[in-house]
Amino acid sequence: MTTKTFKRALVWFRRDLRVLDNPALSQACELSKSVVAVFVVSPVQWQKHHKSAIQIDFTRRRLLALKSELSELNIDLKVLIADDFNQQLDCVLDCVESWQIDAVFSNREYEVDEVNRDQQFLKLLRQTPAKPACYSYEERCIIPPGQIVNGSHAPYKVFTPFSKNWLKQLATMGWHCLAKPNKLAIHSNTFASAAELAEHWHCSLAAEDWPAAEGLSKDYAVATPDILAQLRTFAREQSQDYQQQRDFPALDNTSKLSPHLAIGSLSAKQCLARLCHEHGAPWELAEGPKTWLNELIWREFYCHVMVAWPHVCMNQAFNPRYQQIQWPNDSLLFDKWCQGKTGFPLVDAAMRQLNQTGWMHNRLRMIVASFLSKDLMIDWRWGEQYFMSRLIDGDLSANNGGWQWAASTGTDAAPYFRIFNPETQSKRFDGSGLFIRRFIPELADCPTALLHKAGAGGHYIAPIVDHGERRQMSLALYKDHHEQLAQAG
Repeated sequence: MTTKTFKRALVWFRRDLRVLDNPALSQACELSKSVVAVFVVSPVQWQKHHKSAIQIDFTRRRLLALKSELSELNIDLKVLIADDFNQQLDCVLDCVESWQIDAVFSNREYEVDEVNRDQQFLKLLRQTPAKPACYSYEERCIIPPGQIVNGSHAPYKVFTPFSKNWLKQLATMGWHCLAKPNKLAIHSNTFASAAELAEHWHCSLAAEDWPAAEGLSKDYAVATPDILAQLRTFAREQSQDYQQQRDFPALDNTSKLSPHLAIGSLSAKQCLARLCHEHGAPWELAEGPKTWLNELIWREFYCHVMVAWPHVCMNQAFNPRYQQIQWPNDSLLFDKWCQGKTGFPLVDAAMRQLNQTGWMHNRLRMIVASFLSKDLMIDWRWGEQYFMSRLIDGDLSANNGGWQWAASTGTDAAPYFRIFNPETQSKRFDGSGLFIRRFIPELADCPTALLHKAGAGGHYIAPIVDHGERRQMSLALYKDHHEQLAQAG
């Protein structure tokens, strides 16, 4: 049995809101006699990062469940409020001092602001009289950023060779999910509640005290047994058909686990382990489970890219050649796109799904992103921010990677002349019009033969642009930009 090293440890939760497969929590419990946990609500920082109201509500509800689950381990979870990352530092340092913490445990975050915050925290922690120990762990990716490189020891810019190397390394290192920690002998509230923190750090998990509307995320489970049941059901019963059915938005055949991955109520490693438990080793999977695993690898790829090229966190194009492209940026067209009133039925249905539910089918994300950047010729960053402000599964690296792919400015970028045709996409992936009619009820009686056309053959609002004309304008925009770059040398 491992000897306990620390008397009082602090686990700083971020986007890792789970008790299973949580290395920071597991190590804190293994090495400490008593553990207290903290989560810091940061409304100003969330606003800066365009965090959606539905994800905030989802986070609050998950924290309520997490608080109960931690209590069963004799760990008290304190949820405090500090507007931004600078205040977060003061808040957590106050916790360390007030509760006489001798070790701080956390899982790493990779975004630029978060990395800078953690570096500053470590510096300040070392300056305190007690100088508590500080430990951080990898948990967001199955294979941590920096470990997958090409023959020149450089990170990959292209997905396919990255995925092959990822699978090769996985075969060597294997995978193992951490179990729930054992219950501690000493309940942390025996010391955590004894010292009151400054009043402005206090926070409540009541919905009225949070910067989001109550109930927005009510359709999403937050208790660990329910989350695991959702994962098991998908892996066992639906993943086999995933490759054939994933692109059809009218079908309920996607996992809907992305919100849990975004806030960390579920880990990518748990998803991998369950998939392999049901269907075998990653390199032996049938097409359906293999295709879903590929989605997890895409998620890892974009996270690795963000770490290797952090400028993508700072509103910059991955490919510097496209940083200064002159987008026309018509704000009226953008508003129509946001509202789902472009006159293109599938585009509008997708945007209404996003606005009404906080989620959008992945195929539709590609279609509406292509439409914004190529048909409307609007800066992809406008769309990236709008998605983050609405999505329950908003994640900077995945969202940024997807948008830059659609706009042909990122890694694995589609050539700039690849432009989705909304009508063709609509016929191919919603042939019966079931999805369109679900979110655009005014088209309930529209003949299917007309449903996919811009304006639905006069049965719908007039299209705001002509796809054929805008396609040519978009091609000219990119071509002119390339010629300007060539002239500039």
